Amino acid sequence: MLTLWLQDDDGCEKEEPKFDKVEIPEINMDDMFDDAFTAIARDGAGLVEVAVRLQKAFNSLATSNLPEMRLAAKRHAAISLKRSRSAMPIEEDYTAVYEAAKLAEKDG
Repeated sequence: MLTLWLQDDDGCEKEEPKFDKVEIPEINMDDMFDDAFTAIARDGAGLVEVAVRLQKAFNSLATSNLPEMRLAAKRHAAISLKRSRSAMPIEEDYTAVYEAAKLAEKDG
């Protein structure tokens, strides 16, 4: 959904606004990532299947052509990894999350 939202819509037919006096501020990438991922990362930090999937999602988003998305994805991946380190008592679980995060660093 995030990558579709950010796709360049050049070439798409643009409609004239129905309400031309209404304006909204541009969405800040860091705010969007905070809203979308912080609660999942916090509440799922101790669950290996959630934490690994989250690292994979960040890895995918870190391949974006937009520098601000890449930075936000890498920042959230690092914070999520820290949360998992403090929440996972079983070393093998944390290792799986760490390996997923390491893959994201290498690919990004």
